[in-house]
Amino acid sequence: MQGVFELLYEHGFRKNEIQTAIDDIKPVSGMIELMRSLKLDLGYDVITISDSNTYFIDTWLNKNSFTKNIDKVFTNPANFVDGLLKIEMYHVQSDCKLSTKNLCKGRILDEYLAAQKITESSTIG
Repeated sequence: MQGVFELLYEHGFRKNEIQTAIDDIKPVSGMIELMRSLKLDLGYDVITISDSNTYFIDTWLNKNSFTKNIDKVFTNPANFVDGLLKIEMYHVQSDCKLSTKNLCKGRILDEYLAAQKITESSTIG
């Protein structure tokens, strides 16, 4: 993924253009209402586990006024360095063959559930 951002950078795309593209991503109809209801009405933990990055997710959540409805986001750290979006690996893993080396969603979910002592869960997406 880092290669994509380097190519965009070479073609003049900077933070403003990337933010505009993220801002243009509309939520799936009913998803925000569903997630708010799960959190506020039912008291569920709502977490996001994504192979995207903190800049994309934080920007989108802020644009859609949704940050307070997410308990935790697990994703690759990212920040801009001299106008280039730099992505770091969330972790390095080699034991899960279903995941990329930088982020195993199953491991993250298992660790979260164990830490919170949650015995039942549902996933979306």
